[in-house]
Amino acid sequence: MNNKEFLSTLAERTQLSVADAKTLLNTTVEIFQQNLCEGQSIGIQGFGTFETKRKEERVSFNPLTNKRMLIPPKVVANFRVSNILKDKIKSIS
Repeated sequence: MNNKEFLSTLAERTQLSVADAKTLLNTTVEIFQQNLCEGQSIGIQGFGTFETKRKEERVSFNPLTNKRMLIPPKVVANFRVSNILKDKIKSIS
């Protein structure tokens, strides 16, 4: 499902226009971005949790050049699936 298909499905199910559904989605994404940039996690019951994690610096080895490189620390976004969604996905197969 791409963005256009998602917006039409969202508009249909919420009985909103596609433009209103797009505004709703954009606002939701902005709220997610703002909270994640502030280091806050976002939990959606039945879906999962979005959070940021700090990865420490580490040494990596390039086997082609036989050189070691220092990879600097960074913050990455992480998503943890809820048990409810895990169980629904397992029941499909």
